[in-house]
Amino acid sequence: SKEKESLEKEVEDVESQIDANYFEGFNCAKNQALLLCPGESKLLQTMCPWGRVKDGKIVEDEEDDDLDDEVPNN
Repeated sequence: SKEKESLEKEVEDVESQIDANYFEGFNCAKNQALLLCPGESKLLQTMCPWGRVKDGKIVEDEEDDDLDDEVPNN
């Protein structure tokens, strides 16, 4: 239905805005840290956003159960 499509589009827009805000905040914090701690620049350069990033979006795992399968039981 048109209403459902409109709602899905709205949710997508909000999600991409959240991702954009997250990356903007992350980069801002990283740049601030580089300014404040120039001696730590090597370490700070390796800092990356929490979670997995794919095509500029934060990717969440659908199910945590899948991860358990990949971990060998000791």
